Amino acid sequence: AALSKVCGRKKLRKFFPHAVTLVDPLVSYLQISLNQQLILDQHQPQQQQQSSPPNNNEPPLWESISMVWSWLELLSLTPFDRRVVLREDTLPTLFQLGRSHLYQASLRDGAAT
Repeated sequence: AALSKVCGRKKLRKFFPHAVTLVDPLVSYLQISLNQQLILDQHQPQQQQQSSPPNNNEPPLWESISMVWSWLELLSLTPFDRRVVLREDTLPTLFQLGRSHLYQASLRDGAAT
């Protein structure tokens, strides 16, 4: 995610795998990450969150979430039969995550896109 600050997310997208079998694992990762972000937002004041450096040289969680959304955007452009590739609950989960992410969006998240 830190590379996107230097190269830009559009340049990095060409290196993402285009296999639609990755949609389910990415949605699961996104669900876990957004839940973690929600917990962090509730337990940390806004000022402390923005000024604190990442731990162990890891990117902040919101950067990872932004890159996963970008990857899912790329995969959504790939034509595939969703009944063959995706589990039954993947699309409703993805729509619910998208709605909740838009609801919780902030200036920090807008800067990531």
